[in-house]
Amino acid sequence: MKCMLNPTAQEQQTVSDRELIDIALSGDESGFGELVQRYECRLIHSMLRNVGCRATAEDIVQETFLKAFRFLRSFRGESGFYTWIHRIALNCRRGKVGMKNNTRSLDSFINTHQSARTSQRESPTAVAERHEDREQVHQALARLSAHHRTILTLREFDGLDYQAIADTLHVGMGTVRSRLSRARNELRRELAKIDCESNLTAKSRKPR
Repeated sequence: MKCMLNPTAQEQQTVSDRELIDIALSGDESGFGELVQRYECRLIHSMLRNVGCRATAEDIVQETFLKAFRFLRSFRGESGFYTWIHRIALNCRRGKVGMKNNTRSLDSFINTHQSARTSQRESPTAVAERHEDREQVHQALARLSAHHRTILTLREFDGLDYQAIADTLHVGMGTVRSRLSRARNELRRELAKIDCESNLTAKSRKPR
């Protein structure tokens, strides 16, 4: 007997990922369809931050779910389902775009570089400066190695804890901590370089 999904919105929220996986493995593909609905957008956004192209991100996610469905019986529940499919997505990304992709669509997240412009009534100049900060972070992230860009995305955007990142990347907790530290330091160095380049450009444009 097939399990009926989505009888009510409240009941839908009580169905765990593990239960949906069991439903799918029992022969009812609607279980896997619900998992796709739960995580497709989140995974697309994550891949978009990695590859900078929505069409490529969507292709990666489509391939990810196809592989996940094919190998669903291999999911042991040692990590969360999203961690598991994210690991598959990273492998698909490597196969599709390699390790030299650039990131152009990441949002700013380095608080030490951002000014405390939190007033609800920002001046046009302040808004322009905040936008410039964001663009500089985009440029700095694009200069990072793929490993550093990936681990920053997992931590700062996907919100994975250290253990989930370790599970996703197949590395130890110590490696996660050290790699994140190096990635953040590298990002700050690139931001400093971009700041310097921007200042030199601005000075060269001033009338003498």
